[in-house]
Amino acid sequence: MPNTGWFRETRSTRSCTPRAGKGAARSGSWPGCTAVAVKPSGAFLAVASASDVRLLDAATGALLDTLHAGSSEVKSLAFSPDGSWLAAGGHDGAVRLWDATTGEYLRRIDGASGPVCSVTPSPDAACIAACYANGSVRLWDAATGALQRTLHSPDSVAEAVVFSPDGRRLATRDASGFVRLWDATTGSQSRTLSVGTHAVKSVTFSPDGSWLAGGAHDGTICVWDAATGEVLHSVTSSNGPVCCVTFSPDGSWLAAVTRTGAVEVRTMPTLAAAAMTRVDDALVGATWSLRSQTMYVVGSAGLHSFAFAPQEDEAADAGPPAAHGRATSDVTG
Repeated sequence: MPNTGWFRETRSTRSCTPRAGKGAARSGSWPGCTAVAVKPSGAFLAVASASDVRLLDAATGALLDTLHAGSSEVKSLAFSPDGSWLAAGGHDGAVRLWDATTGEYLRRIDGASGPVCSVTPSPDAACIAACYANGSVRLWDAATGALQRTLHSPDSVAEAVVFSPDGRRLATRDASGFVRLWDATTGSQSRTLSVGTHAVKSVTFSPDGSWLAGGAHDGTICVWDAATGEVLHSVTSSNGPVCCVTFSPDGSWLAAVTRTGAVEVRTMPTLAAAAMTRVDDALVGATWSLRSQTMYVVGSAGLHSFAFAPQEDEAADAGPPAAHGRATSDVTG
């Protein structure tokens, strides 16, 4: 059984005051959050809310800047691996890029019909993969916006895409219960993995690329060997539909976030339950900071952050390796 006491939630509402000199930033209430991304340096994070992208200081939660995506709702966010730019996928079908340091608007990438469901950069930051509501996945040159190639499976409608850490493969998930692996260079499909008959809501590679994890609408959490496609472990959460799975920076833990507000932490690769907490929110996404054991989750009520510190000395009593977490801040309005 996961130890619910290892997470101590302290709810608070933080005033969002613009930093001096950042005229584009503004304070005010936040509608439902739709996406979150952390800059690789860990210095700040981006949170999408309607057509705005707010940049927050990771240490203090202070609002640094607000980026605008016109009138289009932002559905996905991703920083480049070198931290130089931020990409946002919009409901209007555009991928927008900003300079992650200055907030300068760099370019808009169009060329596909339908909303952008997800965006992900290649490890070398040269390419952006975008998944569209029509099921296609397009790879764009990050510097010029030129189309490089299109991935499409006639029997699949992809809903999200992610690069492997070495940049050689892409993984997509779809509503029919499949995860598909693609060759990033040729665009050919190399393998199909099954989670069952329910929609796969999240898929991600481990930091070293050896594992692939997925979460499904029926609560299934699955881990595969990324090289062979072999199912290593599979469990079913009792907390409802899994909307996001995300690895800790060292790959030791997998967090699974559910639509009902549960945040589960599981030991890799066995998926043994380690810790769990619950927030009063309909959650939609989550990510770990690459520079700390801080986890960020977002939902209709706002942004929640948790400090996560494994406690090895409790392992004997707790069964699976223990994890001690505490909520560091909530931004809800």
